[in-house]
This record gives sequence, structure tokens and C-alpha cells, in this order.
Amino acid sequence: MRTLTINSKLGDYNVVISDTAIFEMVKYIKAHHADATNIFVIYDPCMKNAERLIKYNQFGDSELVFLPLPKKRNYQHSAEEVKTWRTATHLIEHIFAYGAKENSLIIGLGGGATIDMVGFISSLIRKGINCIYCPTTLACSVDGCIGEETAINYKTYKNAIGTFKNPNAVFIDLKCLKSLPIWAIQDGLCDCLKHALICDEGLLYFIKENSEKIYAKDPEVLEELIYRNLVIKKAFLANCLYDKKIALNLGKTVFDALERRHRFGHSISLPLGIIVACRISHRMNLLSIENLTEIENLMSTHFSLEIETGHTIHKDVVLLMQTIMHNDDQRSDMTYAVQIIEGKKKAREIKMVLPVGLGKVEIHTVKPKLLGDVLHTIFCE
Repeated sequence: MRTLTINSKLGDYNVVISDTAIFEMVKYIKAHHADATNIFVIYDPCMKNAERLIKYNQFGDSELVFLPLPKKRNYQHSAEEVKTWRTATHLIEHIFAYGAKENSLIIGLGGGATIDMVGFISSLIRKGINCIYCPTTLACSVDGCIGEETAINYKTYKNAIGTFKNPNAVFIDLKCLKSLPIWAIQDGLCDCLKHALICDEGLLYFIKENSEKIYAKDPEVLEELIYRNLVIKKAFLANCLYDKKIALNLGKTVFDALERRHRFGHSISLPLGIIVACRISHRMNLLSIENLTEIENLMSTHFSLEIETGHTIHKDVVLLMQTIMHNDDQRSDMTYAVQIIEGKKKAREIKMVLPVGLGKVEIHTVKPKLLGDVLHTIFCE
């Protein structure tokens, strides 16, 4: 079992990583929230065993209520559609229908969208009630389960309405990761590799050396992987410098275009975004060809990417990007394609996080034509 303390101006809390974390959570609730009138478990409906993981008879006189997220979707694609005001009000209405009090407790059981929604509504009900996060995906376990920001989407704007709220505790039960399909492991590995490229070359080699055990969901390896990633995320959260936090946006330019605007999955969008950033960095003489090759080979090992080095990319992504690239008869360069990706009409410069080595990034201003040229090289040649 590993425990990590997250320090925050909103209050400190612990993250427990263990194959008995649900049991540890029950003990924690009995010790710290024994007076809770209601305990609400908000969970992803794709989880069929929620009521077996958290049992009705474990919390004494507290009323235990299970509330599934009201969503219907292909779980492999973006979960962002659930993070809406409509979903928030739906859950809040049900919680008040059961008589929510100031001492009520909400448990979030699911992936990043579930955790975001639980943090958001718990900050609103009764001016803020207690909440606990139990992430059940690798992506949420290594990244989204800690942090002060909670937000929902508004129309096409991602995380546009939000508050600040810390969980009282986070419990990551490794048994919940055992049933994850391969694509869900890949989703988590995207963020792990991003963290490694930003500031931890050692983590990069840990992933390379333990790839088979990660996909086999070896509990000891997953525990170490999650812990090391959360240590990185904690360091960025503790640093108030904007330029430090923005480093977490590595790959964001193309990632946002593919995942949010065109609904491609995390394990396609983020690796492609990182590869584009690496190619740009190499073109700007910031990243060596050796490092570029190593990063691209590592990405292609884990994800279905096909770039000119001989790996395969998702056919729908190729068709989409080719359509974007060839969609404007009036342009003389790729500026229009970049503007589509950025969602801007007159993009002159784009601030991007660029790898300059293994475990090191810098923030640079990139000309739209350069980004367009790189995209053209990857998708159209």
C-alpha cells in the first residue's frame, strides 16, 4: 500500500493506492464520517459491480444511495458529454430528494468524468459537502483524481463552468483496474508518457521495461506507476507558476481538436498531439533526431498510430485530417487547417509545449505555417 499526501490551500488530503483501498475507504468513513446522514455513491453505469464493491451494511445508520450517471455512450470514446449542467441538476435533484444534509457524503466511483461531476456538485450542495474519490480507470488514477479544479462543459466550451473543491480523500483500489480492457490501459498510459516526457526520464524507462506487466495489470507495477505519476502531478499542483502548470498541456493543440471537436478517443488524440509537438520541436532544432525517433517508437509501441516511420494510424483520423488539409482553395499554406484545429479565425501564433529532450519541455511560440507543415507531413504525404 502506498499513501501520498496532497497539500492544498483548500485543505490537505491523502491518496491511498492499494488492492484493498475500498476496505481502507470503509474504515476511513467509519472513523471520520460516522455521523453522515446519507452516503451517495455516484457511479459510471458501465460498472456492473458498484453495489458489490460498496455494500449497504457497511456504514451503520447512514443511508446508502446509489446514483448512476445518466448517460448512454460508447465507453471507448470521449466521456465529456456527461459533464453538463443537465447531468449536474439531475443528480442534485435526486440527492435532495433523499434529504441531503450538511453532513452528507458523496463517493465518486468511476473515471475522470464521474470524478469531475462529483467534485462539482459536492461543491454546490449545501455550500459544499464532503466527497471521496474512488477512480476506477488508469487515466483517472494517474492524473484526474487529484487537483482543486472541478468543472463541467457548456455547449462547445470545455470545463467552462467550475468551482474549486478538494476531495476529503482518494482511494485507488487496484482490483478495480483488473477488468479494464486494453484500450482503457492505453488511455492511462497516454498520461503516464506525457508526464514522463515533461519531467521524468526515469519514468519513461520504467514504462518501457514494464510494458508487459502494465498490460497484464500486475498490481505491484500498477501501484508504482500510479504513485510516480501522482508525485509528478502533485509537484505541478503545488507550484503556483503559470508556466510550470501549462507544461501539462503537452500535446493539447491537436488533442483538443481530435477528442473534443471530433470525438476521437484519448489513446488516439493525445499521442498524436505529442508526436506533432515533437516533430515541431525537431523542426525548430530543439529536439534531436535520436530523441524524436525514440519518442515516436515508444508511442507506436503502445498506440495504434501510423506515421511515416511505418507505424499505423486510425483510418478515420487520417481521413478527417486530410479533409481539413485540403479544404480551402484560397490558402497558400496550412494556416487555415491550423485555425480549424485551434477554433480561431485569425491565428497568427500559437503557444505550445514542446519536448526538448527526454523528460524536459519548454514553452515556445509556433508559427501556424510550421504547425500546418508538420500536420501535412504526417497526414498527407
